[in-house]
Formats: sequence, C-alpha cells, structure tokens
Amino acid sequence: GQINSVEDPNTGFYLLFYSASASGRYRIEARVGGFQILRSPLSITITPAGIDQTNTFATCGANITTCGLNAAVAGTPAAFSIRAVDKHGNLITRGGDTMEAKIRSSTYFDAVVADKKDGSYTVRYIITQSAQFVVDVAVKAKFGLGVLPIPLSIKGSPFTVLGTPAQPPSPDTCVVYGPGLQNSS
Repeated sequence: GQINSVEDPNTGFYLLFYSASASGRYRIEARVGGFQILRSPLSITITPAGIDQTNTFATCGANITTCGLNAAVAGTPAAFSIRAVDKHGNLITRGGDTMEAKIRSSTYFDAVVADKKDGSYTVRYIITQSAQFVVDVAVKAKFGLGVLPIPLSIKGSPFTVLGTPAQPPSPDTCVVYGPGLQNSS
C-alpha cells in the first residue's frame, strides 16, 4: 500500500490515509519518535475491489471435458468458467456479480451461468447444429445502488466456437447433388 497523508486535527489523534491495491492480510505498525504506539501493530484485511470487466476472464479448467470457448459438439454440453477480477488484478473471492453468456449463430440463445459464490462462475450450453458460433460473455456491473443497463464484455470476448456434428455422417444419410452429376466429361 501507500500512505497518502497523515493529518493532525489537534485532538490528540492522528488520521492516516492510505491506499492499497493488493488484497490480503496486512500488519500495520505505528511509531512516534521510534516507539510503538498503543495497540500497534494491528492486523487489517484488504478485500478485492469491485469487479472490473477488462480484467475478468474466461477459462477452461481441468474439470471441463469440452471447452466451450473454442469448440462444441452438437447435443453435448459445452462448458467454461469465468473468473472475476478487480481493477488491480486481485481475484475476487465472493460471488454475487451478474454474468451473462449469449451464444450466436443463425439464431441466438442464453447459456446457463451458475455463480459458485467464490468469484468464479460456470457457464454451460448445448448447441443443436454444426456451425461457427460466437460466444459473448459479459458482466452486468454494479455501481452504487444500481446495475448498468448495458452488459460490459469481459477480457477476450467475444469468442469464436466451432460447432461440430455429434458423430461422423453416415453414407446412408448423405445426399450428393449438383450439375456435375448430369454433365461430366
């Protein structure tokens, strides 16, 4: 952290103003004339600031079999995780932020987002066709008492996802067509 100012309001007490950018437990030691003052040192806990969409990111963890950030198989659940981060780069360790993920192709739909209450969120969706998809991931940021009406995209969003068929096509269900079938030389 950084001490911003020390003020003497002539009351026998001093006011110390500081700013911290790294969350964690800290020990503050205060001295006057080289001697520790009463109740010093003391422990404080700095918690992460509010969510910052430019630092919040999506990832595929070890427990996710089909990473829904780059590939999906028709009819099979695809998933990924979102990790909330504050403006200083601290991982947020509580839930409660509103995340959304929209899957777009010829149509669009919302993915299911589950808050794990620890600053991480699991996103799951199922595509029904093979195509190229766009996955938009955003946070509905809270400011004061309200929530911004427009979601803010997280780092790296939107993501391009290649959707593939559930199984290789069978020759029994394939159809061949085109002018080359009638006029070949």
